[in-house]
Amino acid sequence: MGRELRASSPDPIHRPRPDGFRLVPADGAAAHTPTAIARGRGHAAQDEPVVKPASRSSWRTTIALPLLAVVTIAQGGLLAYWFVAARAAAEPESGSIAVTSDPSGSPVSVDGVSRGMTPFSMVLKPGLHEVAVGAGAQLRSQTVNVTSGGDARIFFELPQGTESAAVPMTGAVGGLHVATEPPGAKVLIDGEARGVAPLTISDLTAGDHAVVVQGTGEPVSRTVTVQEGAVASLVISMNSASAFASGWLAISGVPVQIMENGTLLGSTETPRILVPAGSHELELTNAALGYRVTRTVQVVAGQTSSITLKAPQGTLSINALPWAEVWVDGKPAGETPIANLSLTIGNHELLFRHPELGEQRKTVTVGALAPVRVGVDLRK
Repeated sequence: MGRELRASSPDPIHRPRPDGFRLVPADGAAAHTPTAIARGRGHAAQDEPVVKPASRSSWRTTIALPLLAVVTIAQGGLLAYWFVAARAAAEPESGSIAVTSDPSGSPVSVDGVSRGMTPFSMVLKPGLHEVAVGAGAQLRSQTVNVTSGGDARIFFELPQGTESAAVPMTGAVGGLHVATEPPGAKVLIDGEARGVAPLTISDLTAGDHAVVVQGTGEPVSRTVTVQEGAVASLVISMNSASAFASGWLAISGVPVQIMENGTLLGSTETPRILVPAGSHELELTNAALGYRVTRTVQVVAGQTSSITLKAPQGTLSINALPWAEVWVDGKPAGETPIANLSLTIGNHELLFRHPELGEQRKTVTVGALAPVRVGVDLRK
């Protein structure tokens, strides 16, 4: 009854005892504890397990594991966000279209704005766009869905006789193609807003016209001379430091359209075109002749840089019934049949002459890709 109890380990300062802390009598009466009695009766110690006090490390583990799981989940979420954001940033925000037609050289408008002649290509924002080719009764249109990073290609087969589909420029009327770097500048001609660059205006009277382009900086002004029945070309850099650093480009030898980075700059129908000074990688094409070459030219500000193209050879085979003597471009070529006559690509005038059946004339176009065959029946 009067025994003094003490802790199994001295604790001079009174502290709350955690669960599992065991008190034993101070006079060594531990022999009478249930464990000691069990040992005295010969039972193994494990028959009466002793509950050990919870260690500090087990508490730390219990708390740390959930925290570690939360941190891991948060890091995984951040990694997933960064991955999605980086992938979204890498996706292009524009697509492109390429428009071709048969015959080529037909006017192209995109979303109601004149853009140039076929073959034609340009960069557009994703979405639906209305593309129209031709003019008048030959006008054909199609809605195209431009996707990010996509390259939409459209082909228009226009009715026969669409040589007139290219907007006729007869009388005292000419055209002007305006392009800006970067594209998208507002274009005014003689004070009238005509759209955004690049664009082609086909209803200008021959003579001088005041052109103003307005971008994010200072507007740039030019005076352009439009020739009757021809399309002039104007390219303007919107960088104020180099807006007037331009030169002229003249190309001869083969009738071609002049492209740079998918943008139509003009054609050889214009004696020379104005371009920014510097190096230009040009693509020169004539779809009707199957002709396509690239040229690099260095344009010096205030000067004219010339390129003379050497026309490649094509082949022409000629026949006539019953037979005929043939002149090509005014020079005798022999009697039919004539096989694989080598001629420069382009248009050639043929004259068929028979002593009894008279003569006939015929114009033929020789291309670079395949041999051309032509024949006439003088009996008709």
